Amino acid sequence: MVVKISPAAESVTSSFNYNDFKVENGVATILYMENIDDVQNPLDTLIHYENGRGRCRKPSFHMSINPGPKDKMTDGKVVAFTRELMEGLGYGAQPFIIFRHNDIEREHYHVVSVRVDKTGKKINDSNERRRCQKLLEQLAKKYGFV
Repeated sequence: MVVKISPAAESVTSSFNYNDFKVENGVATILYMENIDDVQNPLDTLIHYENGRGRCRKPSFHMSINPGPKDKMTDGKVVAFTRELMEGLGYGAQPFIIFRHNDIEREHYHVVSVRVDKTGKKINDSNERRRCQKLLEQLAKKYGFV
């Protein structure tokens, strides 16, 4: 299992549009949405949070989850794993979307969210990649991935 957190971006729109383009072209689907106000227009919720950002210049959060060939990840396991990972990183109350991608030989997932909570406060992303690695080590045992 490899999880890659992309560098923060100025707008969540580009991350969302990248994944939405894949959905429109039939090589991705929306697997799960959390804390999204309108499931028909999920970008609206993300933009609403982004617009309340105060001084946070780069509120976009985007990560990819790449199970290895030996990792037996069902949809339910992916959702549960992602929810725990987001919670552990401080994004548990955030709106987020999990996209399942089939555009390469292995299935993988993208998670799109925002680094600003509903009050406009920035989520702490200090040492985010290091904290993610520690969480992966803990969650590997629970979910049975390498």
